[in-house]
Amino acid sequence: MSTPKAVMAVVALLLLLVSLSARANTTNSSEREWEWEWEWEKIQELHRQVLADWKAGRGKNKRSEVETRRVFAEWKAVHGKKYTSAREEERRYAAFKDFLRQIDLHEAAFGANSVFTINGPFSDLTDEESRALTESYLFDPYQESEDQDVISCYR
Repeated sequence: MSTPKAVMAVVALLLLLVSLSARANTTNSSEREWEWEWEWEKIQELHRQVLADWKAGRGKNKRSEVETRRVFAEWKAVHGKKYTSAREEERRYAAFKDFLRQIDLHEAAFGANSVFTINGPFSDLTDEESRALTESYLFDPYQESEDQDVISCYR
């Protein structure tokens, strides 16, 4: 979905939300519930489409390599990140760069004040590590990696 289409979709959804709010006083509660569920499904579908576009590589990088490296260096300083090897730093940079690209695409579709724009201390985690944390699996950042050259940055 291109950025103008995504913006128009968000505007249409917001207009629909306003009209649903206006009708809230004139409809019964089960009808209101159905309308909100329908609206929520539409928002989720748009979000899935934005993420699918990003994963398919259709999201253009807004940042140059130099700017991305600068942002990464600033982010490392803010969060006190130090890596044990150049290889580990490059691996973490690649994860960070993907995360920034996802944020840029999300902001293009949903606006800069989107809740997804959080760029915190876990922005250098791989998808697998993020899933392990968010899905409440036990993830031990101190455990040795199978690849002995890639040691966790959290030591």
